[in-house]
Amino acid sequence: MKTYIFIIALCLISSPIVAELTQEDLEAIRSIVKEEVTEEVAELEIRINLRLDAVDQRFDAVDRRIDDTNKRIDDMGKRLDSMNNMIVGMFGTIAIMVILATALTYAATRLSRTYNKMQDYIEIIRKNTETVESAHKTLKESREIEIQNGKMLEALVGHASAESSAD
Repeated sequence: MKTYIFIIALCLISSPIVAELTQEDLEAIRSIVKEEVTEEVAELEIRINLRLDAVDQRFDAVDRRIDDTNKRIDDMGKRLDSMNNMIVGMFGTIAIMVILATALTYAATRLSRTYNKMQDYIEIIRKNTETVESAHKTLKESREIEIQNGKMLEALVGHASAESSAD
């Protein structure tokens, strides 16, 4: 910026005498301007390099943040995968439990039906046993009656034979 102001001021001052400038004067002006421009360019290069270094540091920081974020995302992905596996495992376990519960319910129902049938058969057997025992008792009583009748008949026959022999 200084250089431009200096050049403009120099042009304004020297405009009427430009025709009288010699080659040496022009070379001197050029060297002065060149020195000023060189100094300005050097300063600008230093500033640009400093800013580029700062930008590079920021990019490095951003790259580190991106790497950290990618690591976090990978960790989250691994966690989600493990949670997904746990959920699938839980669903499998629940499915097995439901299947077992269904099978046990079916087995319990069949066992209950079988138990009820057995109870019915036991009741029928009790009734039949009571009937058989009653029939056995009746048969025994009727045998005893027959035996008593037979003894009475024998006694009557014996008594009747004794009377007929006595007559």
